[in-house]
Amino acid sequence: MTQAAIGIDLGCTYIKAVLIDAEGTILLRRRQETREQDCNHWQQAIAQIVRDFSKEKPGNVPIGLCAPGLADANNTFIECMPSRLPGLEQFDWSKLTGQRVYVLNDAHAAMTAEASFGAG
Repeated sequence: MTQAAIGIDLGCTYIKAVLIDAEGTILLRRRQETREQDCNHWQQAIAQIVRDFSKEKPGNVPIGLCAPGLADANNTFIECMPSRLPGLEQFDWSKLTGQRVYVLNDAHAAMTAEASFGAG
């Protein structure tokens, strides 16, 4: 079975997510409003995305999530994000999804992707 991964970008306006295979081919894509001030909405939206994508590729598919704010040293949650996305700081994504979620600042994620794969 081909290894896959789930990538989620939690922004203040939209949640964007993809399921990719080992070659980087996008298998599924989702985009929906965040409703920034409603933490229950965006938390449950992400949980549903993970459930839906996991049906396509059953098993323990790695999950990466980027969001505004500073990630903690272990990349398990956003440590500091004052005044935006209430409920984001120190939110345990692994409890929500039932598996390890690798968390990164959104700007760091973009920089890493560009350095690895190029612009565009």
